[in-house]
Amino acid sequence: MDKEASRLLRSLLDPRITEFVDWRKFLSSPKFLAIGQDQIDHFVKHGDFRYIKLVLDQFMGHKSFKPMLLWFCDSAGLDYSFSGADLVLKRASRTRILEGDLKAYMAAYTGTAKDVGGIVPAKPTRQQVVAKLFNPEGRRGGSPCVQGGAPGLGKRS
Repeated sequence: MDKEASRLLRSLLDPRITEFVDWRKFLSSPKFLAIGQDQIDHFVKHGDFRYIKLVLDQFMGHKSFKPMLLWFCDSAGLDYSFSGADLVLKRASRTRILEGDLKAYMAAYTGTAKDVGGIVPAKPTRQQVVAKLFNPEGRRGGSPCVQGGAPGLGKRS
């Protein structure tokens, strides 16, 4: 993989930067097409698809996930499956399809990981976040030192 492309990819996938990136514009740019083609060439040459998986993991809940997944799998000769919420890629038994443009896939398909068969974990609500902050052990009340807990909890010893 080209050093400039890998540097750009690493900086874009940095968790401190990802929230500021407009992914729609990035996906339609020729730079992304060059990065994707470099990743496919890297997989064909070395058999290493971790960069492809990193990009696809970034777009799990995005509506462009399905066309990107199908484009990468058809172009590189990969099969995909889901193990819970995790995407699993492996080398396909069928041959690669060399023709196929990402723009054609974007026009033909839309969908998130949920549409392809994966589970997209939901972000916790504000109420769940606050409850976890103020009650990390999940106790309903009372002191753990007292055997029966606080009165009114329905626990008896």
